[in-house]
Amino acid sequence: MTMQYYKDAIDAIHGFDDTDPAQVALMSSLAIAQGWERVSGDWPPAPTAADQWTSYQAAAKAALADTSVTVERIIEAVSLGKTTLTTADVVTFMEYRAALRSIVNQPQPKTIPSTLPVKPPYPANT
Repeated sequence: MTMQYYKDAIDAIHGFDDTDPAQVALMSSLAIAQGWERVSGDWPPAPTAADQWTSYQAAAKAALADTSVTVERIIEAVSLGKTTLTTADVVTFMEYRAALRSIVNQPQPKTIPSTLPVKPPYPANT
């Protein structure tokens, strides 16, 4: 089966199996009669750089949100005297959050990274 795709006047995508003569006849006549644009055999199209950046920022935002409970645990541990804000593993974790926040807040760079910063282990005593 080979799929072919057409975009109609309201940008809806219609696909059909071009190995089925009945579908070919129907879709070809619809496409010609309605002025549909053949978009290609590849759908959806590859994401644009803007799409990739938006997805990357969304992943960074989700990762940042996932660290909130750990920050609460750090604050609790500091207030109970179990650790300090200057302990190396606490600083590393907070630097990780800062790196994620900078991704969320920056404009699209020329080159979009393929991976987020590596999440460090939970700070000890938290």
